[in-house]
Amino acid sequence: MNDNKLICEFMGGNIIGLDDVRQNNRPLISSADGYTLDELKYHTSWDWLMPVIDSIYIMGIDAQESKEIQDIMDGLVGANFPHTYKAVVEFIKTNNNGRV
Repeated sequence: MNDNKLICEFMGGNIIGLDDVRQNNRPLISSADGYTLDELKYHTSWDWLMPVIDSIYIMGIDAQESKEIQDIMDGLVGANFPHTYKAVVEFIKTNNNGRV
């Protein structure tokens, strides 16, 4: 789950705890307020992971210069979700460029 937190922070998201939910006057807290760790699905859903990959590609880092970008591309070409997820996490750990 720490990797999901890392990705969420990279994407500018906010992690909220159960105390935040309890203090909220509404029965459900909206995703605009943030996500609990259990709500993050980067590790299981292409729908969650693809916007992260899009954000990485927008950074303009050449695949020839980044092993992590090449690993992401390999995972996408092979439709290998676990490989792609791991490559995204490694990219963020290595190249976060101050976004986290």
